[in-house]
Amino acid sequence: MTTKAEESVTFIDKLTTLVALAIIVSGVVAYYYFADQSVLVRAPMVLAGLVGGLFVFYQAPLGKRVWRFIQASRIEIRKVVWPTRREAFQTTIAVIIFTLIFGVFFWILDMFLRWVVRTFVG
Repeated sequence: MTTKAEESVTFIDKLTTLVALAIIVSGVVAYYYFADQSVLVRAPMVLAGLVGGLFVFYQAPLGKRVWRFIQASRIEIRKVVWPTRREAFQTTIAVIIFTLIFGVFFWILDMFLRWVVRTFVG
């Protein structure tokens, strides 16, 4: 179990995150700065900025907590019982049918209310 001190964001966390964002942004800026170059030269700049920024972010305690959260989320996703193809098809058909039924119902209700308003207003 983690303590409150471990969960709080420190100055180093903020600084490391800022540096990581600066590296990512520098890759994007380099892509547009070297606009006269081929895309084959500029695309690796963005990729290098992204990889470098993520690497720097992962080195911070905040980055490691985010990574643990992502891993825990993946474990929880594996626990989900996904519907079979047949169940998904049946649910889709039920939604379509109820949508049509309620669409017709509200259309009839709208026609009735229009008739009522025209009767009273003239």
